[in-house]
Amino acid sequence: INDNLELEANFRTADSQIITINSGLKILNPDKKTSVSLSVFPGDNYTDISWFRDGMQITSERVKINYDSLKEQATTVIGGQNGFEGIIYKLTVFFRDGSGNFTIDPNILKDELKNTYKNRLIFADGFDGRYLSNSLSVSGDWELNSGLLTLKKDAQLETTAVKIGTGSYNFNIAFAQKGKDAEPEPGKIILIDSSTNTQLLELLENGSIVLPAENSPAFVSETDTAKLEFTIIYDKSSKNLSILAKDSKGKKLQLTLSKNTEAGIILKIINTAETQLPIDYITIIKSEEDQE
Repeated sequence: INDNLELEANFRTADSQIITINSGLKILNPDKKTSVSLSVFPGDNYTDISWFRDGMQITSERVKINYDSLKEQATTVIGGQNGFEGIIYKLTVFFRDGSGNFTIDPNILKDELKNTYKNRLIFADGFDGRYLSNSLSVSGDWELNSGLLTLKKDAQLETTAVKIGTGSYNFNIAFAQKGKDAEPEPGKIILIDSSTNTQLLELLENGSIVLPAENSPAFVSETDTAKLEFTIIYDKSSKNLSILAKDSKGKKLQLTLSKNTEAGIILKIINTAETQLPIDYITIIKSEEDQE
């Protein structure tokens, strides 16, 4: 911890040089548990270092540290002579995913949200690992790096079918910040009924809805270009699937998407812009009052 009460990490290079990486993270409330993750991924002549707080990446940078020529056994020190006073409630070290690939932990966001929402967490991916999870597929040109999945022009991301039961579900798609005054890019978010493989609706990044049988304007929420949230409601007894929205005057709407679905939802994101579309994370969380 430095003089500004920020967490730091020191790295020793092969020539014994010390490089300090500042997280910018302050732990100011001693009575609140804070989950901090430091991910270190060595590469050729560089090392990628990322800090996470409560599952969310807060900084990521590439540093010229090459560990290939280190001859001594590495040691990790937490705290140290000028460390901190506090309680470490858990310490884990991760270096392989379920497929045996060398990577940082791909489930940092998912595990943290699981601790908070328990079985209400339906889906979560923060793209923090070095490989795509088995629940995602991407076509076209894309890149996975520094906690972002970046879709190039015409690239598409698609989830496996997400099964849902009776209740309301909050979908949250976060894009990398494009600037306060940035205009929405013409990206598309499509929901597909997995039982019939038919398109239920199309969402634009500014929150507007395009329904196959609806011409009237509707919006899922007032949103900036960095985050899109919407709520899907499913009634298992009637098999009705609907979405909460508003019209151009702000009146609340509940638009029916399908009257005979088995509630298997596929989420597809398409980048139709000339510029790149970086996705920060995707989550689906069931409302607490809708537990079956």
